[in-house]
This record gives sequence, C-alpha cells and structure tokens, in this order.
Amino acid sequence: MKKIILGLCFCISSLAGFSQKGQQVLGVQFGGMVPTTGMFNEYRPYRPQVSPVAGIAYDVNFTRRVGISVAGLYRYSPEQMGSYSSRIFDDGLGYIHNPYFLKDFSYLEAPVNLALNLDWKETTAFKTYFVLGYTYSRLIHYNVTDSKGKNIPDLIPKHYGLQRDFHYLNAGVEIRHNFKEKYVLAFGPQVRFLINEYSDVGYLGFNLKVGRVL
Repeated sequence: MKKIILGLCFCISSLAGFSQKGQQVLGVQFGGMVPTTGMFNEYRPYRPQVSPVAGIAYDVNFTRRVGISVAGLYRYSPEQMGSYSSRIFDDGLGYIHNPYFLKDFSYLEAPVNLALNLDWKETTAFKTYFVLGYTYSRLIHYNVTDSKGKNIPDLIPKHYGLQRDFHYLNAGVEIRHNFKEKYVLAFGPQVRFLINEYSDVGYLGFNLKVGRVL
C-alpha cells in the first residue's frame, strides 16, 4: 500500500512538472484553400480555384505537449461552373462547359484546433504539432455573374438553395519556430471536411502564421 501511494505521488509530481504552462502567441494568419469537389471528376462542370484566407490567430499551450489554436478569419472563395441549361452531352462522354457562371463567396470563419506537440525534446528549434479541430463558417456575401459579366442574383437560391452556416472538421500538421525570442513563425498543410451536409465536400490548404509571444 505504501508503495502504491508513493507511486501515485511520484506520478502526480511528474505530471505537475510536465504540465507547466507554455507560451501564448497572438498574430496574423494567411493561407489558401482549394476545394476538392469535382477536382478529380472530368464530367462535373466545376472548376475549383484557390480561396485566399486571412485573419487573426491566437495560440496557447496549456502544457508542454497540449495547446489550443483559435482564429478569426475572412475567406474569399471564387468558383467557376457551368449552368444547368448548358449541360449537353457530348457523344455521351461528358458535358459541354459553356457558358460558365462565376460565383464569388465571402465567409467569416472561426476555427478551433487542439494542438499536440509531437517533439519530445524541448530544445527542438522547429517543433511539429498535429492539429485537429472544428471550424464554423458563415456566408456573409455572394455574387453570381454569367460569362458576359451579367449579374444573376437569384441563381443560387432558385437552383441550389442558399445555405449560410457550415461546419467543418479540420486536421493537419503545423511547424512552429521561435525567432528573436519574442516572435513565432508557424506553417503547415491542412485538410477540411464538411460535416453538416455533403460528405464529399472538402478542402486542401496551407496556413502561415506570424505572431508575438505575450
């Protein structure tokens, strides 16, 4: 019994030393995302384009291994796709993508990610983190034009339905590096999957963060 108590005390003291609070970082985040919808389907009248992302990011480490990353982001998403009226079979092999409709979407997003430090050495210059979490995305503006630049405001509500709230599951890898003592550079790839509607909607992205230690 005495050995068990001593063992528990040793574990608690070890965890207490291991769970010292780490640094807090406030900075800016930039990046880009590409939707995977239709990317590998040559018969789908859809051309994904890069969606630039920018905003403010905050990272905090609860322990030397575990932390949380949150951000407030703006994402601009241009898309190009054919209309229903122009979907004509071409010898039964696919669609004729003409004319195109250009769709511009603007979103406000709030990602919350759990960050797990994968490096056991505290002195590692470039620390590798596995990040996993959730993103809430709100559509705040959209615009649709045809191939001649004519505005078509009712195309999306009439043919597609207008949805404004989206929920995503995030996963990725982030490399963090402290420089000049008070600053942190972080970068890495990320994948995102829509979880409140179509399961085949996803994004591939890359994030870059520059912040100052608080």
